[in-house]
Amino acid sequence: MKSSDSSSSGFHVMAMPVTIDSKEYQNKMAKGFETLTLDLYSELLQTKKEMNQKEITDLMKMIKNLQRSNQREKDDLAASHKETILRLIKTHEMEVDQAADELRRKIKKETDEMVAKTKKQPWCALCQQPAALYCCWNTNYCSQKCQTKHWTTHGTRCDRQPKKT
Repeated sequence: MKSSDSSSSGFHVMAMPVTIDSKEYQNKMAKGFETLTLDLYSELLQTKKEMNQKEITDLMKMIKNLQRSNQREKDDLAASHKETILRLIKTHEMEVDQAADELRRKIKKETDEMVAKTKKQPWCALCQQPAALYCCWNTNYCSQKCQTKHWTTHGTRCDRQPKKT
């Protein structure tokens, strides 16, 4: 049986003793639920705050670790880059040295060939021009003019000079 004095909380006033004020208990219970709810909410906020602080701390540690890792990687790349440059410089220097040695050998060979060719070619005994005229075993001339001018010096030694008896 329902009483017309039913409260909004669903308590049946008829079931309670007459000396008990149901409104007072309803207010106490509502206040208790409110306090409980506020306490739970406060604890949740504190826990969330602590969790956020822990998350922030963890994220900061992760950022610092990533920064250290990034710095190590940059240092490694810089060292690798430096080693590569030094290796390239050394390789280039070796190539330059090899090219210089090859050029020296080529120049020496050409010089030796030119010297040999020059030694084989007869030269004018007077003016040192290439000679076309042969006088004797060690004397050549580029022209009769040079031979005539040089004859006063050469004539006394020339093998072709008729010997006076």
